[in-house]
Amino acid sequence: MKRIFSLIIMMIFCLQWAIAQDSTSVKKKEKGGFLSMFKEPAGLEPSPKKALLLSLAFPGAGQFYNKKQWYIRAPIAAGAVGTGVYFYVTVRQDYVYYRNILRDRAAGIPTELDSNPNATNARVREIRTANQKLMEQALFGTIIVYLLNGMEAFTTAHLINFDVSEDLSFKLKPTFDESHLGQSTMGVGLSIGFK
Repeated sequence: MKRIFSLIIMMIFCLQWAIAQDSTSVKKKEKGGFLSMFKEPAGLEPSPKKALLLSLAFPGAGQFYNKKQWYIRAPIAAGAVGTGVYFYVTVRQDYVYYRNILRDRAAGIPTELDSNPNATNARVREIRTANQKLMEQALFGTIIVYLLNGMEAFTTAHLINFDVSEDLSFKLKPTFDESHLGQSTMGVGLSIGFK
């Protein structure tokens, strides 16, 4: 029943979309494939989209492409992502080791921890669970740092292209306005003007 209902809803949306499309207003799409959506306007150097893609392909490459303090930013970006990957791999190895010990014990296979009286199943399970939490935290942190690396490269490229010429100005001046409701009251306010 739910499938039929969702199919009917989908058909209604498709029908509405088809009706809303006017064949005269639909423009032909440019051929260029997937990469055509990453084209920037002419004269935009460095390209924010290209900096983002480079930074996501290899951490630090987008910062190097931007050439804005790349000698500081690129090693920090690559090092931060590399450190997260290192911690994830190291903690995962410990997690897999203790997981395999628990599996071997459940199957009756002797393990190297059998001679240790403190290595009970409960203690090994506790260590495995702690390593699993650390592994998940390391993975989450690495993903966050990886995405922040791309966002930093993208934002820096945008700010390099930002217009900060002398023609930009900001004026703040007091104004006295009469009420537009026909009353003769006076008001005091501030007016902000941009050039």
